Amino acid sequence: MASSGGHSRGMERGPNNLRVTGDMKMNMEEKLLTTAELAAALRVSKGTIMKWRVRGKFPYMRLGPCTARYKLSEVLSALQNNECEAVLRERIERQ
Repeated sequence: MASSGGHSRGMERGPNNLRVTGDMKMNMEEKLLTTAELAAALRVSKGTIMKWRVRGKFPYMRLGPCTARYKLSEVLSALQNNECEAVLRERIERQ
């Protein structure tokens, strides 16, 4: 029997030599946004982003005592069921 060398078709190697699928690769490579960048993307103020973050409306990564970063896909997913969904969709569609 011929060995495939342990490589699967359509799979790449990521950090620590782990196999990575296309969806995983896209998620790993997604840019981490600052509060200002997220506010611009959602067309709301930085203050609104900070209020929503404190209220736990979406996930974020804390990089230090005053530094947070966000993945847009995760924020949008979390906001889908919130009362602000219609307002955000309208603002994003106008871009």
